[in-house]
Amino acid sequence: NNRMPMHRRKARTAAPSLQAALCDPSEGAQGASVQGGARREWDPLSDEGLPRELCALADPSSSVALPPPGTFSPDQLDNWRLDKLVATLGRSRSTWRRSLVLYEWLKASNKPLDDRLCTTLIRVCADHSDAVSALSVYEWMRAPRSA
Repeated sequence: NNRMPMHRRKARTAAPSLQAALCDPSEGAQGASVQGGARREWDPLSDEGLPRELCALADPSSSVALPPPGTFSPDQLDNWRLDKLVATLGRSRSTWRRSLVLYEWLKASNKPLDDRLCTTLIRVCADHSDAVSALSVYEWMRAPRSA
């Protein structure tokens, strides 16, 4: 679209792929790494970073098959990577509801969710016109936690 200001067009096309950092802990906050001048693409079935079962949620052709809650230690579930996974799931009509499945699974796993992750969940729900789920996440986020 030629009506879009130049600074927004550049930002949209030059943004680094955040998907690359989801399942690979060697990737920093910048997203994909550059090796030999080529940007490495994100592999949703990578066994590094987030557990493979969670990364598979981003593949629309895969079934939703999460392990029982508590399978992974909270240390294996990095909130930054989870936030990026939720944002990735939220970009597609075919996968955005998986972010809600992931949210329920994380709650059942007693994983402490930070405000950023909850806000991303709320945004994904709002982007897909699911105000009830967005409000549910907000109310859960605001509720006091028992020790």
